[in-house]
Amino acid sequence: PKADIVVCTLPETAETRHLLDERKLGLMKPSAVLVNVGRGSLIPTQDLIKALEEGMIAGAAIDVAEQEPLPEDSPIWEAPNLIITPHVAGNYHTREILDAVVEIAGRNFQAFLSGRPLRNEVDFQTGYRKWEISLDIEYT
Repeated sequence: PKADIVVCTLPETAETRHLLDERKLGLMKPSAVLVNVGRGSLIPTQDLIKALEEGMIAGAAIDVAEQEPLPEDSPIWEAPNLIITPHVAGNYHTREILDAVVEIAGRNFQAFLSGRPLRNEVDFQTGYRKWEISLDIEYT
């Protein structure tokens, strides 16, 4: 209720499906902005449309939708104060991101071959990234 901007980056799991529903959207400040670059299943489409149409939130920007690709006749296209991007937030559109992805893949390949833990590995039971603390982090 105090946040000016709420950014969602959650994966799709049984626990996150429709997590940010009408009730929770209604807890946000009317001046708040919602950004979803995680998974479209987090927010029911009709609940987001209603929150925007009724002024529960000031606006939203989504890179993901509950149904993808969005049909041409989806009512979300007409929702006020909504920016829709074509599900590109996680892609590598800059050289820096591509370089980082290639570096992680290379390090993971070396780690896999030598039996070491992988970086950014997904735990398929939870649907979330596995977290391990490593003290051999290199800063550049």
